[in-house]
Amino acid sequence: MTSTPPANRPVFDPAEWAILCAATRAVYAGDTTRFGEALAGLGRVTRYADRSVAYVRFALRYQSAKKLNKRPTQQELRVFAAESDDRYTRYVRPEGATFIDILETVWGFRSGQPAARGNDLVVLGCIALAALLEDPVADIDAIERAMRAWVDEEYDDLAAVFEDLDADK
Repeated sequence: MTSTPPANRPVFDPAEWAILCAATRAVYAGDTTRFGEALAGLGRVTRYADRSVAYVRFALRYQSAKKLNKRPTQQELRVFAAESDDRYTRYVRPEGATFIDILETVWGFRSGQPAARGNDLVVLGCIALAALLEDPVADIDAIERAMRAWVDEEYDDLAAVFEDLDADK
C-alpha cells in the first residue's frame, strides 16, 4: 500500500470501514485468526493505506476523548494510557510501539517520528481501538456516525481530512 492518494478519492468507503471494524471486533474478542483474516481483506479492497489511516486516527481520537469526557492533554493521555495498557499489550510485542506511542501519534503529541505510519498504524490502531472499547458494537456504531457526520459536513477530498487531522493537535 502506498500513502499517496489519487485526486478526488471519496472520503468514506463503507467496505473499507467494515473491514477495520471487523478487525477491531476480532481483537476485542481475542480472536487473532479473525483479526489477521480481516486485515488481509483490506488489501483486496484498497491499494492505499491513507483512508484506513484517517479512519483509525479519527476513531482513536474520538474514543479516547469520549472516555476522558474531553480533548486530552498529553499528560492526561499518558495517565489514561497507563490505566488501559494491559488490553493493548496482550497483542503487541514488547519491542513494538506502546499504547501511549499510538495514542500520542494520533493526537499529534509525539515529537519527531510518529510511532507508526501507514499499514503499521492501521494494524496497531485497530488493536489500540479494541483496548478502548466497552461495547464494541455500540462504540463502533457511534464512531461511524460521528465520522460520517464530520466528513459529510466538511470534506469532499481525502487530502483535506489529513490536513485537518494534522493541524488539529
